[in-house]
Amino acid sequence: MIIHQFLGKTTYNGERIYIDKAILNEVGFVPGAKYRTITDQEKNIVEFEIDLKGPNKVSKKLRNQNPVPVIDKTGHDIRAALKDCAQIKVTFEQERVIIEGIKLTADVLYETDKMNQTEALTTISFCAGSGISSQCLVESGFKEIAAVEWNPKEGKEHKFSDIYMKNHSDTIMYNLPMQMLEADHLPKVDLWVATLDCV
Repeated sequence: MIIHQFLGKTTYNGERIYIDKAILNEVGFVPGAKYRTITDQEKNIVEFEIDLKGPNKVSKKLRNQNPVPVIDKTGHDIRAALKDCAQIKVTFEQERVIIEGIKLTADVLYETDKMNQTEALTTISFCAGSGISSQCLVESGFKEIAAVEWNPKEGKEHKFSDIYMKNHSDTIMYNLPMQMLEADHLPKVDLWVATLDCV
């Protein structure tokens, strides 16, 4: 799962999904591949599916001289499907990318508060880097729910978060400066962990 938010600005009034990840190659979304978009407003889902006759085409951008596939899609239907969602879950499957909006309802919060004490304590890591400290937490019995990582070097903002996501693909990644986050932007967890900032 990954959330991208650049400099705290919403683009296209919340109607845009932009994914530029090398993992797209692995699931069939190579540059030039055609795909279609399916939205389900009731289930808060936006799905991209490879379709030889699809109206959309995967583009690309260069990162370190290597082409990286890009899905860049806008539309009122996207905004309607993800409206009022507190979190976004992205799943990469063969020939499919599924974006699921998650709303924090009273029922979900109540169930979280009554979580069985035998379940693993949950964490969020700040300055998560490539995920070494997160791996130590996981091996110690914790469950990493989310991480915050931002490399301030222009053009390298995803350098460490990309590595992190390869090793912790079930974690939500906030790829933005942590000072731009407020507590209510984050999922509820048992423990916040802040590693040393690289600078």
